[in-house]
Amino acid sequence: MPLPDDVLAMLKAGKSKVKASRQDIAEALRRQPHPDPLAEVRGNSTGDLEADVKAELNALGKGLSGASKEWAAKFAAMNDSEYWVAICFRSRAQKDEFLRKLELVELGDKYLDGEKVAEILGIDLEER
Repeated sequence: MPLPDDVLAMLKAGKSKVKASRQDIAEALRRQPHPDPLAEVRGNSTGDLEADVKAELNALGKGLSGASKEWAAKFAAMNDSEYWVAICFRSRAQKDEFLRKLELVELGDKYLDGEKVAEILGIDLEER
């Protein structure tokens, strides 16, 4: 979904409160994508449809079951209900107004980085 014109104008004018440090950019560039669960079976067709489908399903099941300890830990952290909050408004327009007035809209319109929000609002958080 493209950014609204007013947000684009604010970003082009350099009025954004969101600042990405060199460290933020470097970390984003180093971030590894999720592993491809089908990497080991891709291109290894045996010609036996049943065996090939079973191998693909097993690979998908292994990938989805958290076989990667690193991904399992990230998934658990992302889905831990203690790490997020929800704020509800009467309408989308009211939510958009709220985000615009706090200059948070450029972080997103649904899921926002809490540390970036705190930084914009001038709140110092302890690192944990």
